Amino acid sequence: MQSTAHDENVSGSPQTPQQEPFVSLQQLQHESDVLIDSLPDAEALPDNAMSQIEHIAQFIARATETGAVLDSPAERKSAQALIDFWSSKYYALSGTSPSRRRVGGRNSLRGFDSALIKQAVHDAEITLASFSAPEREIARRILLRLVKRGPEDGGVTLAVVERKALATLDAPDRVAAVLDVLIQTGLVTQVDYGGSSRLTLRFDTLTREWPVLQDWIAQRQKFAARANFWQSNGRRAKDLAPELLAKRALADYGDLDAVESDYVAASLGRGRRDRWARMALTAGLLACVVLAMAWWRSDRLQHLQNEQIALSLPRTPNGALQAHLNDLADQNLPISLQNREVRDLDLAGLYSQRRPLAVGDFVNSTLHRVVFDRAVLSNSAFSQATLNGVNFVASDLSFARFDGAVITSSSFANAKLYRSLFDRARLSEADFSDTDLRSTSFWHVKLMGRSPNFTGTAWWLAFGWSRKTIEQLAKDYPREALRQARTYQDDVARSLTAPPDEKPIDRAVRLNDLAWTYAIYGIDLDSAAKVGEEAAAIYESLRSEPTAAQSLSVDPYNNLLDTRAYIFLQQGKIDEAKAALEKLSNRRLETYGASLFKYAVARTVYALGRPDPEKSLLTSQAMADLDRAIRELNYVPSHELYLLAGIMTDDFKEALQKKLAMEND
Repeated sequence: MQSTAHDENVSGSPQTPQQEPFVSLQQLQHESDVLIDSLPDAEALPDNAMSQIEHIAQFIARATETGAVLDSPAERKSAQALIDFWSSKYYALSGTSPSRRRVGGRNSLRGFDSALIKQAVHDAEITLASFSAPEREIARRILLRLVKRGPEDGGVTLAVVERKALATLDAPDRVAAVLDVLIQTGLVTQVDYGGSSRLTLRFDTLTREWPVLQDWIAQRQKFAARANFWQSNGRRAKDLAPELLAKRALADYGDLDAVESDYVAASLGRGRRDRWARMALTAGLLACVVLAMAWWRSDRLQHLQNEQIALSLPRTPNGALQAHLNDLADQNLPISLQNREVRDLDLAGLYSQRRPLAVGDFVNSTLHRVVFDRAVLSNSAFSQATLNGVNFVASDLSFARFDGAVITSSSFANAKLYRSLFDRARLSEADFSDTDLRSTSFWHVKLMGRSPNFTGTAWWLAFGWSRKTIEQLAKDYPREALRQARTYQDDVARSLTAPPDEKPIDRAVRLNDLAWTYAIYGIDLDSAAKVGEEAAAIYESLRSEPTAAQSLSVDPYNNLLDTRAYIFLQQGKIDEAKAALEKLSNRRLETYGASLFKYAVARTVYALGRPDPEKSLLTSQAMADLDRAIRELNYVPSHELYLLAGIMTDDFKEALQKKLAMEND
C-alpha cells in the first residue's frame, strides 16, 4: 500500500492533530497492549488497514505528547521505546520505504513541560479552595482512591476506577457533586479502559509535584508503615492504631493489603472493647452522682432551677450571654444558639482575631437587633432562622447558610457572601449594598414588601434568580450604575497591578483575568476587548517561538478564547464568538460546561441567519449542547442570564429556565 501526503510529514511521520497526552506511562502501556491485540495475526493487510494505520498514528501522536508529563528518566526511556516500536509498525503497514524512516520530529518524545504541571497544580489548588470543608473531605477521599501503592520503594501509581466504586465514600449525591466539579475542572479525567469509561487523576506527575496530594500520600504510607511494624513485632496490642485512625483508613484507602486489613480490624475491635469499658465506668460514676444529688437540699434544687430559667431569658447588650459568646470566640470554640430567641446583643468583630476553626450554629434561632459587624462567620448556619434588624456589615459570611430563613430589615452591606446559600429564604428590606455576591445562591427566594437594596452590588454574579426577578433587578440596578462601585473598582485593580519581573505568559494570564473581570460585570466592553486582544497577541507570539512554545499549556489559551468569545457575544459579534469557541480544544468543550453553554448561545443566534435545513440543524445541536452543559456537566449560568439576555432567543430562554428549574427543584 502506498502512503499519501496526508499520512506522513517530511520525515515520514504520521500527520495527526495535536493530541492530549496520556495521563501516565501506565496508561500509555495499557493502550499499547490494546492496540497490539487489534493487529492482524497474518502479514496480509486486512480490509480495515487504513483504519488501523490511523489508530496507530493517533497513538503515536498521543504518546509523543505524553513526554510533557513524564519527569522520570526511566519512564521516558520506556515511553520512547514504545514510540519507536509503533513508528516501525506504522511504516511497515503503510508501505513507506525504510530509507525514509528516521527518529526525530513528531516521533520523538516531547520534552517535559514544567509549566503544564505547574498550571495543573495551580488549577488543583483553586479547585480545592472552592470547596467547603465537607466537600474538601470528599475530594480528598476521591483523590486517594485514584492512587495506589506501587513497588516496595514507597512510590505510588495511578489507579483507574469506575465511577460507581466512588459512590460509597459519602452520601452518593454529595460524592457525585464533588466528582463532577473535579472532572469539569480537569483534575480528574475520564479514560477508556477495556471498552468502558473510567476515572483517574489528570497526570501521574501530580503525585510528585502537588504538595497537598503528596501530604495525603505520605499519611497513607505512614499508615502502611504502622501496620507493617505491628506485623513484624508479633501483632502486639500496644501497637494497634487509635480507633479514629483505623476508621479513617477504612474509609479513605481502597488498596489495603491483607496485613493492613487485619490491622484495621484488630484496632477497631480493641476500640469497641475500650468504648464499652468507658461506658461501664461512666455509668457507674453517673449512678454515684445521681445518688449524691438525691441528698441535696430542696432549696438548693430550687435555686438551680431558678438560675436555669434566668439563663434562658433574653440578655441585655452587656449581659452574661454576650460575654459568654465573646469568650467562646476568643478561645476559637464553636457557638451554638440553635432554637434560641436572642435580642439586643453586640457581637461585632466576633472571631475576627483569627480564622475560626469551628462554625456558629444559629439554626432555627430567632435573632432581634443583633450586631455581627466585621465578624468572621464563614461556614456558619442560619438555616430556618428568623433575623430581624440583624447587621452583618463588613462581615465574612463565605459559605454561610441562610436557606429557609426569614430576613427582615437586616444589613449585609459590604459583606463577603461568596458561595453563601439563601435558597427559599424570604427577604424584606434587606440591604445587600456594596456586597460580594459571587456564586451566592438565591434559588426560589421570595422577595416580600420592599425589595432588597443592591446598590453598588453586581447582583447578577449570584445564582438562582428567576427570569422575572432578573428583569426587575435589571430595571432597578442596571450594570451601568456599578461603574464607580467599590467592589467593581477593587476587582479591576487586582488585575491591573503587574508584579515585578512579570514574564510574558504571566502577563497574558493577568490581562485575560482583567478582560474576564470586565466581561462578567458587563461594564466597559471596549476595554475588555482591548486587553483580551493584547493577551491573545502575547500568547500567539509565544506560540510562534519554538523554544517558548514547548513550555506553553493549552489551558491558558482555552481561557483566552473563552473570554474573548464572551466579550464578542455581549457585543453582538456572533460570528467572531462562534469562531473563537470553535478553536477551543475538544476536551474543553466536552468537559467545561461554561464554554459549552456559550457555544450553545452562539450557535442558536447564528442559526437565525441561516436558511433551512441548516437553521433547524444548528438550533437542534445548540439545544443538545444546552442540555448537556446543564444536566451532564452540571453548569449553572449566573451573569450570563442577565448579560446575554439581549441576544438569547425566546425559545432558548424558555428551554433554559425549564432545565434550570428541573435541576434545582
